[in-house]
Amino acid sequence: FFSQQDGMLLGRLAAAGVALDAAQAEALQDATSRTMRMFLFEGSFVGLLLFGSMVLVLRSLRQELALHRQQQNFLAAVTHELRSPLASAKLYVESITLGRTDPAKTERYLQHASEDLDRLGGLVEDLLTARRMSTEGVKLDLEDLDLAAVARAWVDRYKLHHDDAGALLELE
Repeated sequence: FFSQQDGMLLGRLAAAGVALDAAQAEALQDATSRTMRMFLFEGSFVGLLLFGSMVLVLRSLRQELALHRQQQNFLAAVTHELRSPLASAKLYVESITLGRTDPAKTERYLQHASEDLDRLGGLVEDLLTARRMSTEGVKLDLEDLDLAAVARAWVDRYKLHHDDAGALLELE
């Protein structure tokens, strides 16, 4: 289209009876050539801007989809982790309320239910802590910790579970 403009203009001028000398015809060709280059440059520039915008939009959409998948996976994992101790505690309590246990089992079942509820409380607290960290940032309150006391408490807590199975759990 642009390459034929000078010829079309010269033809229209000739048909109208306007005679152009060589300098005028060359000036007309230069003007149409400059116009053609300007439109090609501007068109290419706009095309590149559109292409770049499409790339950015597509990348943003991919990131949104990945974030959505991560949220779905997180919710599925959290739901599972919250349901497990809840279902376990419910089973122990139902067994006790239906009278299917002797006093020794009742005590053990209540202990297991209590531990499951503690675990559930810890999971909920971890979720709340993660939420606070994401909104308020990470604030660390460092304090001294007696690791031996933590290990003794852990062994005492889990020793009850494993003694019934015949396992030996010791702390050195």
